[in-house]
Amino acid sequence: MKTPSPSVINASNVIDDGDDIEILEKKPIEKESEPPKKRGKKETSNVWNFFKKIGKGADGIQRAACIGCKQEFKTGGTYGTSHLHRHVSSCNFVSYHDVSQMLINQEGKLKSKKIDQQLSRQLCAEAIIEHDLPYSFVDYKGIRKWIKYLNPDVIMPSRNTVVSDVKKIYEKEKEKLKQEMARIPNRVCLTSDVWTACTSEEGLKVASDALHKIRESVKYVKASDGRMQKFDDCVRESGGVETGLGVRLDVTTRWNSTYLMLESALHYQKAFTRLNLIDRNYKYCPSVEEWRRATKMREFLEPFFETTNLISGSKYPTSNLYFMQVWKIECMLNASLTNEDEVIRDMAHRMKVKFDKYWSEYSEVLAFGAILDPRSKLEFLQFCYSEIDPLTSEVKVQNVRMKLYKLYKQYEKRDEESSSTPQSQLGFVSSLKSTAGSENPIKTDNVFCRFKKFKNHTSSSAGKSELDQYLDEAALDSDFYEDLEVLQYWKDVQKRFPHLSIMARDVLSIPITTVASESAFSIGARVLTKYRSSILPEKGSNAYLYEKLVAWFP
Repeated sequence: MKTPSPSVINASNVIDDGDDIEILEKKPIEKESEPPKKRGKKETSNVWNFFKKIGKGADGIQRAACIGCKQEFKTGGTYGTSHLHRHVSSCNFVSYHDVSQMLINQEGKLKSKKIDQQLSRQLCAEAIIEHDLPYSFVDYKGIRKWIKYLNPDVIMPSRNTVVSDVKKIYEKEKEKLKQEMARIPNRVCLTSDVWTACTSEEGLKVASDALHKIRESVKYVKASDGRMQKFDDCVRESGGVETGLGVRLDVTTRWNSTYLMLESALHYQKAFTRLNLIDRNYKYCPSVEEWRRATKMREFLEPFFETTNLISGSKYPTSNLYFMQVWKIECMLNASLTNEDEVIRDMAHRMKVKFDKYWSEYSEVLAFGAILDPRSKLEFLQFCYSEIDPLTSEVKVQNVRMKLYKLYKQYEKRDEESSSTPQSQLGFVSSLKSTAGSENPIKTDNVFCRFKKFKNHTSSSAGKSELDQYLDEAALDSDFYEDLEVLQYWKDVQKRFPHLSIMARDVLSIPITTVASESAFSIGARVLTKYRSSILPEKGSNAYLYEKLVAWFP
């Protein structure tokens, strides 16, 4: 018997008892459903910012293409992403400028890495200036490789480009400094330490023989307590030797200590000679001729020692001392050029070459300081110039005089612009008003004080300026005013010379040097060696001056 299909079987059908039929309940027929799709794995690597999936290849393996160079790579499965990272670090076509191509910062956020090439060059130039790096720093192979790894878009500048950038920064900062200084009502003085040339202190080199023996003698004596005791015995036996001074050992890079060593050793000349007779191990005793030469060397170095101590930064003297001290050194060098001792002549010649290089033309602004010293004035300059070169003295004096009056006119003009009535006239007029309104002028005002004001007013009416009046007056006697405080003098006469006293204050307060005595004597620091001197002077000065400008205006 054929079994009917389930679709026609139900409880109402008539079925024979002999039929073995299972009765099924009626159920709705369901359609076959498609298997659920798997959710794709989320890509978390940063490398996918630079690659785009392009589907499977002919071999059925997933592929991705570089956004920059379009090169295809196998991905997924066992391939990973390490090879993709390596490609990103070496691809020259990957650009960080595209907003869609970004890096993940430390906070896990997308961040654009667009490079400002101009800013990059400026920062590079500032780093070279700040850290005193050579201009060739940007040409170092390792530095370029490192920067390329950090960001391939960075364009490393060449050496010549960096030189140009440093100059631009210097010019910019210099202009900024000018604008700052233009807003200052008074004059200002800017001073700076400088490098010492590696050829300095040439004078001491020619005296190496005598100097070497004295230096070794002092070393020998001070080497042990036993030798010092033996030397003390020689001092007592020699007689007539000052025992309180003691011998001093110099520092070869500081010529002031060399002067002090010579000064002390010459006091113990007899003691060193006696030590040579009783101590066979002492081999460095100078000869009579070498002691004589050492004496001349000490006399030759003494003015330099005193002058350097006088004008060093530790004392900060007023600028009126500058002219006289420089003039003294030049006169001494000129006199030593004809010295009978060949070594002294050679020392003087070498030092005169250096002197002429820096001081052949005296600073005219600092020469004003000598004129504004009431003990010297213009007559002193004329005397000094005539001692050096009588033929050119008058021309030099007139040149200084012309520039002095030019500077004074600027002060006078500035004060007249700030006030329509000069201070001297204001003082005179106010004095007359107070006198006219007073019943007893003798009691309320000093007659001689009013007479001085009247005299000054009369001089102004006659066409004489304050500078004319000051120069026409007789100079103070230096025998009676040897310890005159020049700045205090101009403070006392500021009512007589209101304009000139301000100019004198500015000129006299110019420091001759800011270098302390220990730095002035030392030749061991800030040396411009042959390696540093290979760069052009203007290139070196630009970087150095910018460094100072940053220090003044951070």
